[in-house]
Amino acid sequence: CHKSTISFAGTKMNHTGITTGCAACHNGSTAIGKPGSHILTTAACETCHKSTISFAGTPMNHTGITTGCATCHNGSTAIGKPGSHILTTAACETCHKSTTSFAGAKMNHTGITTGCAACHNGSTAIGKPGSHILTTAACETCHKSTTSFSGAKMSHTGITTGCATCHNGSTATGKGGGHFITTRACEACHQTFGWTPAASYTHTTPYYKKHNAGVTCASCHKTNNEVIAWQYGGYKPDCAGCHAGKFKADSHKKVDSPKLLYMVADLKNCAGSCHEYTDSYFTTIKKSRNSKHNSTDGGF
Repeated sequence: CHKSTISFAGTKMNHTGITTGCAACHNGSTAIGKPGSHILTTAACETCHKSTISFAGTPMNHTGITTGCATCHNGSTAIGKPGSHILTTAACETCHKSTTSFAGAKMNHTGITTGCAACHNGSTAIGKPGSHILTTAACETCHKSTTSFSGAKMSHTGITTGCATCHNGSTATGKGGGHFITTRACEACHQTFGWTPAASYTHTTPYYKKHNAGVTCASCHKTNNEVIAWQYGGYKPDCAGCHAGKFKADSHKKVDSPKLLYMVADLKNCAGSCHEYTDSYFTTIKKSRNSKHNSTDGGF
């Protein structure tokens, strides 16, 4: 150790071969010992200090340490919780399970049911993305799971209009390719508790009259379209506009002898009069019939 023949001073200790028993000399009197600011520990120096040249750069050996992190990680003895850390009074080890890195910590949401946005603001923790449904509702209104954002169920409470704002096929499920072709708003027929049944569908056209129970949607809507063409456009908007093909001239006599028959155009509104006259001058009514057909009597 003593390389100078002039003085004992300046001697450098040769630690070659020394791997244990550091404290025998490093006791604060024989050689530099553990300072007052040192982490509180009863472990031997060599447990953490692997270099015999310098105390600096020593990696802490966390083996067996599972609690009490904040005793050292207080910002002075060792790195503590930074200012940007999530506000919490929970112990470090509640979320930080690794003793080699702060990264990869998983937030323990146990007991947290409200106030999600305090952390999930896009800076402290992942926030609402740009593609999120526009809403001012709190996260927890729809997101019931604290382990995943997926599987959230939208709360439609109070929503009665504007369904297509979200139900556009990208933000939320939209109108399928096989949907009835219509320009009506979703809410005109659908409820917020399910797509089916669309029980609130009503006809808005003034030309549609209430028909008997035997008439189904498909009876008139031969194509998947809300708006259907008149089968016999020349007679619209009367009954004959759809039923002209069922008109039986022989059943609609105007005069028995000489035999004269009514035409569709004469009786295009089936609820009108259909008088049988005694002669071709139509001056005397032989038989009077009125409102023979009603759309609800099943006569067609």
